Amino acid sequence: MDVIDPINPKASNGHMFILVAIDYFTKWIEAITLASITAKAVARFLRRDVIARYGHRNSTPYRPQMNGADWHEMLPYALLAYRTSIRTSLGAIPYSLVYGMEVVLPTEVEIPSMRILAEAELE
Repeated sequence: MDVIDPINPKASNGHMFILVAIDYFTKWIEAITLASITAKAVARFLRRDVIARYGHRNSTPYRPQMNGADWHEMLPYALLAYRTSIRTSLGAIPYSLVYGMEVVLPTEVEIPSMRILAEAELE
């Protein structure tokens, strides 16, 4: 979340701030205009425009402190997904830019994809 401030001249409704929330995975943006930035206004925006619309992550009541506590174990998988997916800003896959070749995904080792089979026949 971020605040764009102040915008001059003020809008006809007296608002001069924009409160913005961005989902960095999908690049989806939610935004509202505000006359002033207050904790109450930010909380209302989160409840009405973010949580009510998209929901939030829940834990089971049994052990709520474990909600997402294993994130450190998932980081290598998230990095693999990020590094092997095309980045529109680059127009390329980061893995290919660093290593100069296409990645062979772990699933392709067990079950060869058409790309892997085609490359094997060429050699």
